[in-house]
Amino acid sequence: MDHPSKFPTKDIVCEIEAAIVRLPEDTIDTIRTTTASILNKASLPSHNNITKDEKKALKNLEEEPSRVIMKADKGNCFVVLDRTDYDDTMESLLSDRSTNQLFQKSLFSKVERELNNRLLDLKKQNKINDSTYRKLRSTITAPPAIHGPIKHHKTGYPLHPIVSCSDRLCPLQYI
Repeated sequence: MDHPSKFPTKDIVCEIEAAIVRLPEDTIDTIRTTTASILNKASLPSHNNITKDEKKALKNLEEEPSRVIMKADKGNCFVVLDRTDYDDTMESLLSDRSTNQLFQKSLFSKVERELNNRLLDLKKQNKINDSTYRKLRSTITAPPAIHGPIKHHKTGYPLHPIVSCSDRLCPLQYI
């Protein structure tokens, strides 16, 4: 069963207004006043599917620095991992030289500078307008972030590395 995330005040008011349209004006005013009073006090019931003790246990897990809690790669569930195991597995994935290349110096400043220079050229040539230039221009040289949700449905529970570019040097999201 779907539970609304917000109390449906507008829907209730619309239904009541439609129902009272032919009533005497003083009755309409009374119904509106009563409805407003009730709706101001109304709230959705909580739909907790866990007990208070379970909620307390989850809070304790979240505060434990030796644990990682994350959404699983598939399914609607969360997994709890040992922080050291998670960090070691991510380090192993990142240090695999058959799939990753290590650079002595970060290339992000250089890439950002080249990108911005090319965009400026396009703007000067009237190939892009000022608004597009401002949207595409990079001002953040932070490298992309990586995280690894666990594949709990696979043998050995491998991690699925995901590189996130939000708020980082990835202006192609605007194209």
